[in-house]
Amino acid sequence: MKKIIYISILVLIAIVTLSCKKDDPTEPVIVDDYTVTVDGNELNNGDVWETSGANVDGNMILLLTNTSSNSIGFKMEIISIEGDIIGQNIEFCIETCYTADNIETRGEGAVYPSGESFYSLQAGQNSGSLVHIKNGDSRNESYSFLIKLYQTDENGVELVSKKSVQFTYKYVKA
Repeated sequence: MKKIIYISILVLIAIVTLSCKKDDPTEPVIVDDYTVTVDGNELNNGDVWETSGANVDGNMILLLTNTSSNSIGFKMEIISIEGDIIGQNIEFCIETCYTADNIETRGEGAVYPSGESFYSLQAGQNSGSLVHIKNGDSRNESYSFLIKLYQTDENGVELVSKKSVQFTYKYVKA
């Protein structure tokens, strides 16, 4: 009889303990306030956009659409660069355009726009062609950029609770 009471008490304690335990999420909840499309297709984290084209065929236009009811800010960071881009006709644009020489000088980890500046989209607005990477001529060498697009606050600081997208722009010598 004592064993039954003891087992019953242990089961009751286990049930109470499990029912009182609060959910402990292992990942933060990420708020998705915008979409990014390229050529009509959604750009997802980890995607690689590859081209062997130059000029119009080599341009990657990122259409950002603010799906929230508030104005939101954006920045782009060049995580890594592979290949030689110095002197090439490359532009990296997020409203303002930066040349290959500027990109190479600032190097990996450079954030555009810099400082407290950011690219802003009003509620429901899209970026048109203001956010893009331009390959202006045929090269003798392949190159690629790993880029992170993210939301910022009013001081240009990344909002880690908001969606970010890392993607690769890759030019492959034809």
